[in-house]
Amino acid sequence: MARGAFVMASLVLATAATAQEGAKAQPTHIEEADVERMNKAMAPGEMQQLLARLEGDWTYQVKSWRNPEGPPDVAQGTATKRMILDGRYLEEIHEGVIQGSPTEGRGITGWDNLAKEFQVAWIDNFSTAVLYCRGRLEADGKSWTVYGSHLDPMTDGKVELRLVTRIVDADHHTFEHYMKPAGAPEKQWMEIRYTRKGKS
Repeated sequence: MARGAFVMASLVLATAATAQEGAKAQPTHIEEADVERMNKAMAPGEMQQLLARLEGDWTYQVKSWRNPEGPPDVAQGTATKRMILDGRYLEEIHEGVIQGSPTEGRGITGWDNLAKEFQVAWIDNFSTAVLYCRGRLEADGKSWTVYGSHLDPMTDGKVELRLVTRIVDADHHTFEHYMKPAGAPEKQWMEIRYTRKGKS
C-alpha cells in the first residue's frame, strides 16, 4: 500500500467512532476498493492541471480604488507561482505596491476533489488575519470565483468578498477583488493584470 493510502486508511479508522450523526457510517476495516477511492480522492487531476496553468514568474499591474467614483491608484509588482506537494496546490508569492505602500503576500489555492470546490488561504502584510475563501469554476472552464469575508479594521463590521481569477491565455491572467461592507453595495477594490515575464 502506498504511504499516502496508508495515512488515509489510518485516518478513516481513527475517526470511525466520531462520525457525525446522519453521516454514512465509517468502515471498521479497509477494503481494496476503499483504498482505490481514497487514492482517487487525493490524486491531482484536471482541476489541479488548470491551476498549473498559472505556474511561472509574472509581472503585474495593479489598480486599486480608495473611492469607487474616482480614478484608481496604479502600481507594479512581481509574483512567483508554482505547484507544490506533487502538483496538488498552487503557491503564490507576491511583492509590489498598493496605494503607495509596499506589500507582500502569500497564497495557497487548491481544488478539493471531494467537496468539488476551490479553496484559498491568503496572508499579507496588510493584516494579521488569515483569509479563507471557497468557490466554484465558472462556465467558461478557465475562470473561478471564490467567496470569503474579513473584519473591517475601521468599523469591526463584516466585509463580504468576491474574488475572481480569469485565465486569458498562456501568458496572461487577471484577478478581481470585490468587497461588500455590511449594509452597503458591492464595489471593486482591486484589479491585477498578470503578464508572464519575458512576454508582452
